[in-house]
Amino acid sequence: MSGAFAYIVVFIMYPMGRSIWMSFTNASLLGGSSRFIGLDNYRQLFTTGDFGQSLWVTLVYVAAVTCGAMVVGVGCALLVERVRTAQAVVRTALILPWAMPTLVVGLLFALIFDPNIGVLNYVLHFAGIGKIGWVTNNSLALWSVAAVSVWTVFPFVMLVTLAALGSVEGELYDESAVDGASVWQTLRFVTLPTIAPSLRIVALLTVIWSFQLFQVTWVLTEGGPINGTNFLIINLYKTGFIDQQLGSAASIGVIGLGFSVCATVAYFLLERRRNSAV
Repeated sequence: MSGAFAYIVVFIMYPMGRSIWMSFTNASLLGGSSRFIGLDNYRQLFTTGDFGQSLWVTLVYVAAVTCGAMVVGVGCALLVERVRTAQAVVRTALILPWAMPTLVVGLLFALIFDPNIGVLNYVLHFAGIGKIGWVTNNSLALWSVAAVSVWTVFPFVMLVTLAALGSVEGELYDESAVDGASVWQTLRFVTLPTIAPSLRIVALLTVIWSFQLFQVTWVLTEGGPINGTNFLIINLYKTGFIDQQLGSAASIGVIGLGFSVCATVAYFLLERRRNSAV
């Protein structure tokens, strides 16, 4: 117990507290003494620069990744459960995107999206459609990055869903079959309500992880074009390590942490209300 507490203090609480304190200072990557400046970093973020756009595209990205990963992950889990031949092979193949390092995933899709040698544009050119700037077009870059992020995250959703499906009692399916329920009715009124607690937890984890996904976006777009994918984590990196303003970068990190905390608190409040209503 003491070891776990020491781990939490050293590797979680101290870095978090240090970052929060740094967000109230003018700390610089160049070193030197830093001084307390209060809320100046936060005030500057909301009054100058492109932080507003960064916050907006982040929220859109997080919503897109969470919804996409949940739909694809749950759908694949339902399909895998129905596979009777080589089920282990199919499951392993679908898990591979999650097992691959995110940096490798970014490099792989950078080649796929390449306007000159990319596979996607080659297929489109062969079909007579023409080339598309998947990560260079401002209106497409956000959705291209989100699609790649969904590809890396959905296997986790699938694994959790498969584990939850294993807990559904067979008698429930037998009773629904006796009542003449269709496949869709069984899914809607038996399967999904039973595995809903697990789905809510994995949705919360996906929201939190989406705020932290960095490598794929940086490799594909570096926050461009025209800041179209300048998510909070990308903005933090640029501010801290390119502009060398650690205090301002820490304030961006605190704001991102605030959104994750709000999502967690909302989850627990909804769970408490749901449990009290039962």
